[in-house]
Amino acid sequence: MDPLLVERSLVMLQHCLRIRPKDNMLIVADRSADTLLVDALTAASVSLGAVPHTLEYAPGRYMFERDYCRFGGAWQLEGILSPVVGAALKTADCAIFLNSDMDVFFSPHLRAALETGTRIILLCYIIDRDRFLRLMPETLEEIKDVKETTERYLTVMRKARHARLTSPGGTDIEMILGENRAGCSVGVVGTGEGGFVGGMELLPAGQVICCPDKGTVNGKLVLDRSLMAHEYTRLYESVELTVKNGYVEDIRGGNEAERLKTFLESLGDREIYNVTELGIGTNPRCRFAGICAPAEDTHARGMATLALGNDTHLGGKTHAPCHIDSTMWFPTLELDEEVVVARGRLALA
Repeated sequence: MDPLLVERSLVMLQHCLRIRPKDNMLIVADRSADTLLVDALTAASVSLGAVPHTLEYAPGRYMFERDYCRFGGAWQLEGILSPVVGAALKTADCAIFLNSDMDVFFSPHLRAALETGTRIILLCYIIDRDRFLRLMPETLEEIKDVKETTERYLTVMRKARHARLTSPGGTDIEMILGENRAGCSVGVVGTGEGGFVGGMELLPAGQVICCPDKGTVNGKLVLDRSLMAHEYTRLYESVELTVKNGYVEDIRGGNEAERLKTFLESLGDREIYNVTELGIGTNPRCRFAGICAPAEDTHARGMATLALGNDTHLGGKTHAPCHIDSTMWFPTLELDEEVVVARGRLALA
């Protein structure tokens, strides 16, 4: 047994999942996670007086990190969790997924379990010891800091009606907000007002998001940090996107731009060019990771981000085969002419 993993699991179970004595806790693993994590979560739940159960399942398809962007449209294509997993979830008080198939996010069985009151945390691609220790909170104070910071930015985002995003690399893009309700990931189940179903959180937490009003995004978006298209990868060359009335009309740059063009064209769907998900990252544990931990780049504290494609899972109205996150270095975000992110740093008092 790894004592450090158990110690970190205790913090997460007690303060993020809000586990209680005699809770029936379900650990759902899709065989991609290190068994050390399963053992640590089991031991931690026992020490908190809960009753742990482990359920291992083989997903309909494993989704490698390099193809993570495809989760955004996956729910339109196929059914997801089996009824056996769904039945177990509905009888559990709380559950943790150690998974590499984001399809479960859209499962009707998972939604049904949430409606019965099951508290759920998804640890997507946090499948090894190092990543777990790096991204899971160490103290209650840390959890409170992320939650309070995120909620403060959520309040500002929900009031905003105009946004402008700029960067030293050349981004200068504007959009109208208000048609879609902003949401967030605070890291504590059942206590936030996020874009996800109440009672469920994805960790690492720490992001505020809002889908811009359809067709209102205009300007130039220059990506020079990371891009989640086909391969969630670090960018070594800038990719310049010209956006008009909400859609990418032109893509320029070197090899990275050509790769993006080729990938988008292969999808054969105009809606993949839709510009969506204005996001603000609030988690100090998240760092520039490139191919590691898909949520990490966009949740890093001080990030301001945009995405392409599907946004129905965030409250938007665009159906597309993919959801493609992107980041840039040192972004500045203004909401109703107030600077809330300044060159990659949170600016609200």
